[in-house]
Amino acid sequence: MDRARKKDRRGTTSCRSHRKSFAKDARGSMSIEAVMWIPLFTFFILLVADVSNVYLKQSEAMRIIQDGNRALSINRLTSPLAAQTAIAQKLALAVPGATVTTGITGNTIITTASLPLRSMTMSSSLPFLGGAVMTVNARHMVEY
Repeated sequence: MDRARKKDRRGTTSCRSHRKSFAKDARGSMSIEAVMWIPLFTFFILLVADVSNVYLKQSEAMRIIQDGNRALSINRLTSPLAAQTAIAQKLALAVPGATVTTGITGNTIITTASLPLRSMTMSSSLPFLGGAVMTVNARHMVEY
C-alpha cells in the first residue's frame, strides 16, 4: 500500500504519513536545484566573458597607442597631432567612444587614452560600470 495513502484508525489519510512520504520523495528535486543554479552559472560565465573582453580591449588599445608613439618617435608621423589622429582612428574601431591626447614632453612622447568600459563589454553583466572610464597611458622616447 502506498505510504501517502495509509489510513489511520478513523479511515482518513494521516497527515503525518503524508509528510513522511513527501520528505522522502526525491522526484523533481534536481529540476528545482537547476532552476536555482543555472541563472547563477550563466551570470558567472557572462561576467568572466566580459572581464576577459575588457582585458583584451585594453591590451589592443595599448598596442595601438604604442604603435602610434613608435611611428612618431621614428618620424614616420610628423607631429603629435598626426599621431593623435592616427591613434584615435584606429582606437575608434576597437573601442568606440575612446578619446586620445598625445604630446611631447622633453624627449618623451606621452599618449593618454580614455576608454569607456561600457563599449568594452559584450553583455550587460556588469551593470555597476555606469559611465566608468579606463585610462591607458604609454610613453616612448623620441629617436629622431
